[in-house]
Amino acid sequence: MELFRLQRPLDLPSAPCDRPGEDAWSSLGAVRDALLEAWSSFGSLEDIVGEVARALRATPLAPSRVSMVVLPVFGSLDGTQWIWSAYDPHNVKTEIKPYGFLDSAEHRESVMHKVLTTGQAVRYRLATGATGFSFLDSLIDSGATDYLVMPLPVRHAAPSVFSLVTDRPGGWAEDDLASLRQLTPVLSLLIEVAETERLLQLAGTDPLTGLANRRSFEWALRQSWALCQRSSAPLSLLYFDVDHFKTYNDTYGHPAGDDCLVKVSRAAAASVGQRATDLIARVGGEEFAALLPTCSRRGAFQAAEHLRASVEQLAIPHQHSTVSACVTVSVGAVTVEPEAVVEPRDLIAIADSAMYEAKAAGRNQVAFGDLKG
Repeated sequence: MELFRLQRPLDLPSAPCDRPGEDAWSSLGAVRDALLEAWSSFGSLEDIVGEVARALRATPLAPSRVSMVVLPVFGSLDGTQWIWSAYDPHNVKTEIKPYGFLDSAEHRESVMHKVLTTGQAVRYRLATGATGFSFLDSLIDSGATDYLVMPLPVRHAAPSVFSLVTDRPGGWAEDDLASLRQLTPVLSLLIEVAETERLLQLAGTDPLTGLANRRSFEWALRQSWALCQRSSAPLSLLYFDVDHFKTYNDTYGHPAGDDCLVKVSRAAAASVGQRATDLIARVGGEEFAALLPTCSRRGAFQAAEHLRASVEQLAIPHQHSTVSACVTVSVGAVTVEPEAVVEPRDLIAIADSAMYEAKAAGRNQVAFGDLKG
């Protein structure tokens, strides 16, 4: 599963800065400040690596390669390495690292393995001649002179390692190394923030369909309710589920049932959830909800009918359905006006009840629920 994607192109100098100019960073302190200032614009760890490379290339330290590895913590997960190189200065390459790769014969004696097992930074001066390790030999062949690998202590994320390579004649001075190590606290912080945001996103996402889950839906309902009350706008909610889904599972099997739910969820998202404020969620086994802020009763009915027709047009075979030869959904809808005295949970109950009215009336149709009192 791809967790991150580069959010914006990199604007990196192709050559190092021998003497920092008026617009260049002249110290690692300035680099740290720049990273902290830009952290809210980072869309991924890939962005972080790109920004570090951009910042450091504007200093005399001028690395020719910047890499960060976030390692897997569970057997079912892969690790990921992001690599920036001066040979391809406008891109960050992503490599997947399989679980346990450091235990392989190739990596057991590697610098990265040593850093992770000891918790200490390792500096490797690169000279001519073979080292016995293919990666270090490839660095030497490319003209690299110095290699620094540092652990990044992160409390609530997977073990991480940050490395830098330079091809500067003579490598880095000791003062350079001390300055570079000052980057580790801010990099650790950025990784922890990124990992926390990723876990929050995963906690609010249904793993099968990729839609919001019930927890996210209920939170969004409260927020949308408050927004519509403040702005005197209507709020609409659709509840829908797959007709005779248990029969579908019994006929075609659970893997086919999962595939059916994924297709239904995609059709629903494509037909209804077009506005930034809309939310489509899986709230139960085969039950879904569509939250439509500032949507009138008429608009909600049109959206519900469009959703119903979109699922039917998928033409997923359902030979034992009493409704149709293909998969269908029944939709319940409700719209609340700003002056109504109800609670968000009342909307759920009314939309759910309307959905069952649609089923009782023959399924594959839309029913609208009314507010009581």
